[in-house]
Amino acid sequence: QTIAPSMMPPQQEQSTPTTTAPSSSPPSSPSNIKCITTLNPTTPTGMGMSIAWDCTFSPDGNLLATCHGSPSPRIQVWQISYIDSDSDSDPDSGEYEFTHLQTLSDVHERTVRSISFHPSSRILASASFDGTVGIWEKNNADFWDCSSQIEGHENEVKGVVWSRSGMLLATCGRD
Repeated sequence: QTIAPSMMPPQQEQSTPTTTAPSSSPPSSPSNIKCITTLNPTTPTGMGMSIAWDCTFSPDGNLLATCHGSPSPRIQVWQISYIDSDSDSDPDSGEYEFTHLQTLSDVHERTVRSISFHPSSRILASASFDGTVGIWEKNNADFWDCSSQIEGHENEVKGVVWSRSGMLLATCGRD
């Protein structure tokens, strides 16, 4: 699961890598975007490795979610922590730490293709090739639980996205 497309570092063995942030040049220039880390979570017992299909940051910037396919359809949720550098408090000059928080599984039977955070950052929607959309809510203990599984697509669900207001959820699929 690579965060950005260029300058891929060697594989990390730990699940909480510390990384240097991208340069402070304008992010609109593709030449200024670089990979700051590769996340390699410890695979839970009984779950094989699988590619990441999608990733998304929460609107509040505190979480990163990745979604995966066979042989173990799941979502990984990561906490993002800014580590203040000694020089100043500019987030572009410090380091970030990604800590694996939770694996969300046992809801989708096939590949989880797309994920989207609600504007509140406390709800996550997931689209799956099993034809369902999962709605995950962060509870008061900061754990994610699947609160509902929406059916209605006749085939694979390929995408899911919340509106800016959070009042609408759009999905698309192969129906």
